[in-house]
Amino acid sequence: MRKNMVYSVIITLAAVLLALPYIYYMVAYSTPGGMLVEGPHFSWPDFWAEVGELLLVVFIACLIGFAWSKQEGLGGLGSIVDLKRNWQRIMIYGLFMGALVFIFGDRYFMKIAPGFYPTRLKFALFIPFYAALVEEIFTRFGAMTLLVKVFRNKHVANILAALIFAIGHVTMFQVQGVIYRLNYITFCSFILNFGISLFFGYIYWRKGLVTAMGIHFVANLRYVLIAMIL
Repeated sequence: MRKNMVYSVIITLAAVLLALPYIYYMVAYSTPGGMLVEGPHFSWPDFWAEVGELLLVVFIACLIGFAWSKQEGLGGLGSIVDLKRNWQRIMIYGLFMGALVFIFGDRYFMKIAPGFYPTRLKFALFIPFYAALVEEIFTRFGAMTLLVKVFRNKHVANILAALIFAIGHVTMFQVQGVIYRLNYITFCSFILNFGISLFFGYIYWRKGLVTAMGIHFVANLRYVLIAMIL
C-alpha cells in the first residue's frame, strides 16, 4: 500500500507538471466565444483550481490502477522496456490513428472551433503529454480498472470507459462556444473518440498502460503539425 502511494504521487506530479503549459493555454486563451485573447481573460484562481482538480483526479486514478489493475487481470502500468520492444508498432498505430482523426475530424473542426487548436508551438508541444499521461491515467488506469472491479467484465468496462472518454471529448467543444447538440461535430467526435478509446482500452488490457500512452502520444503529435501550418 505504501509503495502504491509513493508511485501514485510520483506519477501524478510528473503527469500534471507536463500538463501545466496546456492547462495555462486553456485558461488563458479559451473564452466562451472561442476567441483567442490573452490578458484580462486569464485568471490565476481558475488556473490553480484546474491544477488542483487535475492533481486529485490523477492521484485517485493512480491509486485505483495500482491497487486493482493486475489483480483484475489487466495489463497494469507496464514498463519503459515495453516502449523499446514495441516502438515500431506504437509508431504505426499512433500515426494511423492520428491520420484517421485528422482526416475525419480535425479538418472540419479547425473551421468550426479554431480556438481548440493551439497555434503556438510552446503550447501544442505539450498536448501529446497531456493526452498520453492525464487522459490515459484517468480513463484506463482509473476508470476502466474500477469498472472491471465493479462489473467483473473487461469488455463491458472497456465500452463504458470509452463512452466516458468520447463524451468528455464532445463536451470539450463547448469551451469554444460550439453547442454540442446532435450534429456533424458531435457525431464525428463521438464516433472517432469512442472507437479509438476502445482500442486504447484493449491495448491497456493486453499490453499495459505505458504502451497505450505511447500510442496516444504519437497520435496527438498531429497537434504539433497543425500548429505549424495554422
